[in-house]
Amino acid sequence: MPLVPGFWLLLLCFLLPDKQLSLQITPPCDSGQHYEYSGRCCTKCEPGKYMVAKCTATSETICQPCGSSEYMDVWNEEDKCFLHKICDRGKSLLLKY
Repeated sequence: MPLVPGFWLLLLCFLLPDKQLSLQITPPCDSGQHYEYSGRCCTKCEPGKYMVAKCTATSETICQPCGSSEYMDVWNEEDKCFLHKICDRGKSLLLKY
């Protein structure tokens, strides 16, 4: 006979009635602006920046601004910005000197 899902958890509750059992459910990271690393939810780099270092148990993600002639148009985990070869008119891009 196959076991019912959660059978072992239920059995544990009966075998250890005087013990407190807790279950923590962590929501998944919002993949748009966050990423999961070493079991925690960390913030991606915002548009216009790239990632210098991933988060750790004690620090947040470290991001740096893109250089001149570079761009990043999305929240990202990239280790460098993209080279901007052509400045498209009407795309709200500004050329830095």
